[in-house]
Amino acid sequence: MRFFLPATLVALTTLVCLSSGIAQEGARSPAAGAVPKAAAAPPNGTNVAVIDIAFIFKNNNRFNAEMKALQAEATTIEAWMQGRDKELQAMKEGLKDLKQGTPDFQKREEKLASEGTQFQLDVRRRQQEMVQREAGLYYDAYMELEKIVALFAQRNRIGIVLKYNRDTMKRDDRRSVMEALARPVIYQSQLDISNMILSEINKGQPVVPTTPVGPAGSSANGKTGLKKG
Repeated sequence: MRFFLPATLVALTTLVCLSSGIAQEGARSPAAGAVPKAAAAPPNGTNVAVIDIAFIFKNNNRFNAEMKALQAEATTIEAWMQGRDKELQAMKEGLKDLKQGTPDFQKREEKLASEGTQFQLDVRRRQQEMVQREAGLYYDAYMELEKIVALFAQRNRIGIVLKYNRDTMKRDDRRSVMEALARPVIYQSQLDISNMILSEINKGQPVVPTTPVGPAGSSANGKTGLKKG
């Protein structure tokens, strides 16, 4: 029987422990030549959605109510313009009853010229005011739309929202064909968020009858309805 000194026993114990640890590590390590599995890569790409801006404006209850009120005001101004024009025409006809060169003729002629000039200035000023107010309504409605679309996109991890047109191109309508050729989106499938955005915009808003909306105005021809004086 052999006897080991304490130091020798400690050395043997350490050697056994090291050997055991190396064996366990080798069992966990991949075999020689084996390819380690790569970590799952995150999904690539950007989520995309489309929206029909014309459809939103046409069915935006608040916007339609404001445009309807503006159109009613434009109709009132139009009636005033026609009435004032008739008054000036009557003044012009009244000059025919007076002899040219007389003090009374000159006085009335000057009055007609002054009131006619003022009328033209008033007409242009009111037309400009109506155009600016109409532009403001479009601006406010679009900024609201933009804000709601941004919030919706952020909540649903959508990176891009493209302008889209639901209308079907008409072969015998040149304008329809030209508009279709300029569309940024040719095809989409289940990416249209127009109805969801419109629902968010119209929350708590009463329904207002719509009128055809042009690209730059409230009516089909893109104007509020005021005629030039």
